[in-house]
Amino acid sequence: HNYLHGTSLADKGTAIVKGWQASSPSNKVFNNIEISGNMVESFDEGVSLISNKIGNFNAVYVFNNVFNGFFSEGTKAGTYGVYAKKYVTNLNVKHNTFANLTLAGVRVSNQSVATIQNNIFFNASNNYYLDTKGVITGGHNLIGATTSLPLKIALI
Repeated sequence: HNYLHGTSLADKGTAIVKGWQASSPSNKVFNNIEISGNMVESFDEGVSLISNKIGNFNAVYVFNNVFNGFFSEGTKAGTYGVYAKKYVTNLNVKHNTFANLTLAGVRVSNQSVATIQNNIFFNASNNYYLDTKGVITGGHNLIGATTSLPLKIALI
């Protein structure tokens, strides 16, 4: 139940602002990670996961979050809500809202495996995106139109 937000584009410069980043060296294993009930806005990547070998990240749950990529200046800058960059297995992305993202709500790449289900996607170039030998199982997602208008999101 965190509220995470980035900074202004002028202050950010060329830095990449992330809500959460986890990186695993070849000998470390992370199981049963849960990121839930958060509001993340004004970011480049909401959740970023990268591993050096298959099995280092297993059972990652991203549930009930809001990822809003707009910066305070009204500029759409968020690239990905969730990005499984490399060798993430059993990633579950469910019941989230992804809004105002320049590239994708969820990106799965480089032999990562994800289930993307029961999410809302609005104003993203790609709602969920697969590349480089990844696997996605998806369904029951609400896909909104791509538009240049910001979606106003408030915590209740």
